[in-house]
Amino acid sequence: MKILKRILIALIAILLIVSVGIYFYVQSTAPVYSGEQKLAGLKEAVEINYDNYGVPHIYAQNLEDAYFGLGYAHAQDRLFQMEMLRRAASGRLAEVLGKDLVKVDKLFRTLGINQFGKQQAAKYLSTDTADFQKAALAYQKGINAYIHNGKTPLEFTIMGIPKTDFTPEDIYHAIGFMSFGFAEGIRMDPVMDKIRTELGEEYLKPIAVQTPKDAVRIPVFNGPVKTLAADSLIASIHDALETLPVPLWAGSNGWVVAGDRTASGKPILANDTHIGFSQPAVWYEAHLEYPGFRFYGHHLAGVPFGMLGNNTFCGWGLTMFENDDTDFYRETLNPNNSDQVMFNGAYEAMSIRDEVIKVKGESDVVMKIKTTRHGPIVNGIIDNVAENNAPIALYWTLHHIDNEALQGAYQINHATNFEQARAGVIKFT
Repeated sequence: MKILKRILIALIAILLIVSVGIYFYVQSTAPVYSGEQKLAGLKEAVEINYDNYGVPHIYAQNLEDAYFGLGYAHAQDRLFQMEMLRRAASGRLAEVLGKDLVKVDKLFRTLGINQFGKQQAAKYLSTDTADFQKAALAYQKGINAYIHNGKTPLEFTIMGIPKTDFTPEDIYHAIGFMSFGFAEGIRMDPVMDKIRTELGEEYLKPIAVQTPKDAVRIPVFNGPVKTLAADSLIASIHDALETLPVPLWAGSNGWVVAGDRTASGKPILANDTHIGFSQPAVWYEAHLEYPGFRFYGHHLAGVPFGMLGNNTFCGWGLTMFENDDTDFYRETLNPNNSDQVMFNGAYEAMSIRDEVIKVKGESDVVMKIKTTRHGPIVNGIIDNVAENNAPIALYWTLHHIDNEALQGAYQINHATNFEQARAGVIKFT
């Protein structure tokens, strides 16, 4: 009996020691909200005060230092979230989460957000002459300053994820991910097509959208229907999104009451973004100030400029316009050359690129992505498209219209009159 009692006491002591050790280790990885730190890259001192709600209030003497401070604070609080988002958007989740995430990586590699990031960063963030470029690149440098000088978040250690520098491409990966969340057609168009095919046009009339008579219309495919392609596409997209470890940004509404209808005589803006709850939250609340500028609002992980907020002149919110920014095309393969599709009565070559997906603990997965003039072939996201099947191409405005969302967000954040605010809004396409 005495031996059993001693063993029990020893086990309790070991458990207590281990628990205390784990507690202090976890505490050692927690963010630091007080003290001073010298960081290379700052021009002058930056002060960051955290209020009782954990919101950082960043005070700087110039634009670049303010956004450097924001990047540092954002990384300290949300580095793991930012890491997961950039990996999801660029198709690099399986590299750290294993083979179950290959289907998600295949989806996003096919969507080409990684290609979008490279192209946009090369076009808009390869220099720092404009103020929006200075601010965005300073934000990126602030993130990297934390990566090199701050504590390693516990999630990185548990999951064995290496900390690597953020790049200008990663800013556009976040923008591309946001665009995907708002592109309802990618998820809904294949479903509506299946309903039309199986139940007929009459079934869809009660939920039809009233399209303007002068709108450009894409003819409905009236050839022999191969439902296998559509079914596979629906299943592939749904399956991949069910596995996605990062919530999509979708939904929202907003309204404004004019000043002549309020007790204060000032307008009231209400904006509900409808984005689902997650931990950590999608939004990151922050306050920035430097001479001539004050902003308070909410940022998305990896994006330097607030999507919701207010400055000394105006306030703004974010809501989905529900515009039709995606379309699916049933392509016709050349029976003698599976790398060609028909356009205007003649066969033309598709562009082809290989994407290599690294998989934790497994061999690399190589996928071949074929792209027509309309966009990538998407019904081969999970399995290769059979040569006798009907390939479906995705047209997405993200790849066909110049994207100036970063410039637009900067302009709205810094607007001092209605014309400047309107010019910023117009850049969101």
